Amino acid sequence: MDHPTADQILRVFGRNVEFLAARKGITLKALAADLQISGGALSRARKATRFIDVELLLGCARVLDSTADELLHRIEGVTYL
Repeated sequence: MDHPTADQILRVFGRNVEFLAARKGITLKALAADLQISGGALSRARKATRFIDVELLLGCARVLDSTADELLHRIEGVTYL
């Protein structure tokens, strides 16, 4: 069984954050504000140019009414590149 690489997991996280924020009707700017981080920091995490920490992962899950597990795994019906 192949395991995803860290880079693949980060890309899935970024796409899931975008998808879940849109589903909840929250902008990424508002999400960053709720997380008390800059929009740039959230953007770098979403674009997999920086690693995410547990605090960011759990914060996103809380604000997006999701779970860490859902943020890190593929969601049925979401397109991943």
